[in-house]
This record gives sequence, structure tokens and C-alpha cells, in this order.
Amino acid sequence: MYNFFAFIQARTTSSRLPGKVLKSIGDKPILSHIIDRLCKVIERKQIVLLIPKGDVKLIEYAKNNSLEFFEGSEIDVRERFIQASEKYNAEYVMRLTADNPFVDLEYLELLMEVFDNPEIEIASFSGLPLGMGIEIFKMSSIKKEPHNGLEEKHKEHVSLHLKETGDFRFQKFTPLLTKEDKLICEKIRLTIDEELDYKLCQEVYTLLYPKNPFFGSKEIIDLYKKKPELFLINQSINQVSFKIDSTTKKRKRIFILYAEPEKYGSGHYERCKSVSVNLESIGYEVICNSKLPDEKNFDLFIIDHRDMEIPNELKDKKILLIDHFGQDRYSYFPHDLLPHMFNEFEDVIQNSLFTFGIESYKENKEKKRVLIYAGNLNFRSSFLLDRFAFTHFSDSGYEIIRVGGVPRKKANFGIKTWSKTNKRDFLKLLSESEFFISYYGQSVMDASFLNKKILLYSISDYHEKLALHFSKNSEAVYVGNVITKNMNLTASYQKFLRKVNLNLKNEGFNILKQKIQSLLG
Repeated sequence: MYNFFAFIQARTTSSRLPGKVLKSIGDKPILSHIIDRLCKVIERKQIVLLIPKGDVKLIEYAKNNSLEFFEGSEIDVRERFIQASEKYNAEYVMRLTADNPFVDLEYLELLMEVFDNPEIEIASFSGLPLGMGIEIFKMSSIKKEPHNGLEEKHKEHVSLHLKETGDFRFQKFTPLLTKEDKLICEKIRLTIDEELDYKLCQEVYTLLYPKNPFFGSKEIIDLYKKKPELFLINQSINQVSFKIDSTTKKRKRIFILYAEPEKYGSGHYERCKSVSVNLESIGYEVICNSKLPDEKNFDLFIIDHRDMEIPNELKDKKILLIDHFGQDRYSYFPHDLLPHMFNEFEDVIQNSLFTFGIESYKENKEKKRVLIYAGNLNFRSSFLLDRFAFTHFSDSGYEIIRVGGVPRKKANFGIKTWSKTNKRDFLKLLSESEFFISYYGQSVMDASFLNKKILLYSISDYHEKLALHFSKNSEAVYVGNVITKNMNLTASYQKFLRKVNLNLKNEGFNILKQKIQSLLG
């Protein structure tokens, strides 16, 4: 697992808004909002507050909140980072400033993935709302000096020499946004330099936090579309910036079309966004969306939209089909990521795309727990799943947690319900569970990678065939259709359930990249 640390630059001596990092938004300081978000992605012990020597208020804050902190030069911030990295043995550093309370976690997680490419030294996403983006760099590169030496400004701006000198591999990635959304992002400022910035962030927090405490760029853009006047509050404030271009030249152009999450579940979107940044990291220009672009001048179209008919305007294009078993399957280039009745099980299981760092979750200790994944199931089906799990596991003293489906206002059957969660929290829950109950999909492959005891249910006749196919080739057990209420697992059989062990190696991204490279030459 890569050694990622988050270093948060902070000081209480800001000239424009003194002490701003300890000012409260809602019921806690700005700094605490940043830390709470980072804890969804990395361990708290890997979050370090980097402060000037003798900043008493921040030292007190760090101690009161059991937060690691490092004191260094107020003027030479680059040196402060270098010294801190040596103390904590940090190889990869997420650089944050303490005046950006709403870091977008989705793009932070994606950015971590690109460092699978050892050539990249520093990376960020361009075009996100100001204050929601982040950069990650290798500390070994920060320590290097460019050929013409360091300038005075490079001491204050830690990574500037990696971005502007052309001596280092710096890459800006493209966010998964429409052209309209990108234009909106240019009008949004969510960093806190002055009182008007603070006022806007308080307003945004009040409107978005109750529904989603860790809202990201998508929610901000939706809010702008509903209340554009809100974001005029701080538009008069000037932002210090440096015009810097990525040092990576793009080569072939790829468009990735994924099935709309609202209609077809989030699995297509989740894997396509990872494919997108991974392909960008090796030099391709990639656009990823659930709608086809107006212009079709792409070298390759990747379609992750099960069994859809290929549109006429793409018929003459080079197309890679992901998990596609419709009539166009063999008219183009099929690539299967999940086992299916119409492919060879052993040939496909190594193609699966797993969450970055999934190997580290094998180290988590297993608890006496049953985890249920319910996706977008309605109230009735969610209730039937809960009743099934309660019937077969409660007497044995298992903790039961359901993710997805319809949450319960009361803990009926003693089951905890989460409406949704991020990838890291889900993998942590899964890794600590003994049993996993789910319909067939990527989460079943994740459970297989972590060697869990898997119970499969179906939500349609089609899913039943997929579940039966998977159970036939693994130790997973099919327990029936939740829609027709035909689910059963005899109590006597439960103790004989075995862990699924398919010897998965997490080579899926490399296999997919090789196929794309062979198609594009």
C-alpha cells in the first residue's frame, strides 16, 4: 500500500482574516471540517498539521484534538514540508491549506489512484470549484531542485517548482463534468481569505450539510443551478494564482460512455471514473460521461452500458464494449470485467477492476458480522433482506449491517442501516465482516478478493442466472429472489458455508490498459 500522508498548511496570523482556520462553520472549526473529510480517506494518524514555530493557538488545537502537528519555518514552507516528511516517513503527500473546508473526496480518492504510474511526480484535477481541489506529490520530487535552481517564491509555494519549470512530470486530470458544469465551476469560490468568503461557506454548509455531510462538486454545482445569486457574495475577491500548464502531452483521444447511475446503479460510473484517470495517467486524453458528445472525433469509444444498441453515429468508430452481451457484442471489441454465463469463468475473473489499495483491507481483523448490500432496492425488498438476515444470523449473535436500500427509522430486527457510504468505509465494513449478502455485481468480486463467505440473492430473472453461474464456480451460495420473496437458507447449512477463494490478483487495470494500447497502436 502506498504511504500517503495529508499535510495541512495552517497559521493563525493571516493578514486579511486573522485566525480564520479556527473560525467555526456550523458547530466546529474550519480545520475540523477538513480533518473529518480526510478521515474518510486515510487514517487520522496520517494527517499532520504543519504550522509555523510558536503558533500557540494551533498547537493547543492539535493537542486538544489528538492531531499530529509539526512546527517549522513560517517563511520557508517547502523546508517545513521536507522536515515533516522526514519525521513521518511520508512518501506521497496530499497538500492542503487550512482555509479550504470542503475538499472533494471523490476526486481526492481518484487522484490517489494515478500514482500507480511511477512516472507521475505531482498531480491535480483542473476545473473544480476553487477550494475543492487538491494536489498530491512525491516528497522525493519536492526535495529535488530544478536545473536552474530554486527561486525565492518556491520557498513559500511548496510545489511550484514541480509545476512551472518543466523539469518534473506534472499532470492535470480532467474532472467528470459536462461543459456547462465546468463553466459553472469557474464562477464558484469556496476558499476562505476574507469575510465574504466565510459568509458564503457558512451559507453553503447550512444548505448542503444536513443531506450530505461530505458533499462534493456535484452537489455544489446543483446548488449553483438552483441559487446562482448565492455565489455572487464573494465574486469581488481577487485570487492569487499562477498560470501553469501540465507538462504531459496528450496523445490519442478516448471517450468513455457509462450507464446513468440513477437508472442502472452506480457500478458503471464508479469503474469508469477509475478507468478514466488511469488512462489519463499514461498519456491519453479522456472524456467520461453518461451522454455521448456532440463531436465524435475520438480514436476510441469505450462503452460500459450493458447490452445497449450501438448508436448509428458510432457504427464506423473503434469501440471497446465492457460487459456487453447484446447483439453488437462481436461487431466490435468485447472486454468482460465480470463473470457471465456467456464467457469462460476462469478467463474473466482476473479482469475485475478493484478499488485502489484493496490489498491493505485484507489486514483488518474479522468480526462476527453480516454485511448486506441492497443497492437501490425499495422498502419492501429491503425489509425482506433484513428479515432474512435476522432469521438466520441473530440467534448466533451476529451484528447485522445493511448498506443501501431504504433506511429504517427504527432499528427493526436490531439491524443497522446506512443509506450509502463511500468506497473506503464500505471496504472497511466488508473486510471486517464474516458474511456478505448481496446481488451479483462488483461488490461480490470485492468480497471474493477479501475471501468472504458470500450469500447471493437476485433481483430479477437475469440476476438469478448470473448468481447461479457465479455460485456454481465458487463457494458462494445462492439463496433466492428477494423480489418474489423466494429466499431460504437452512440453519443446518449455515455452518458449512465456506469462504470464497478465487486467488484474485488485482491485475484488471493492467489487462485493460494492454488491450486498449493494442487497439490504438
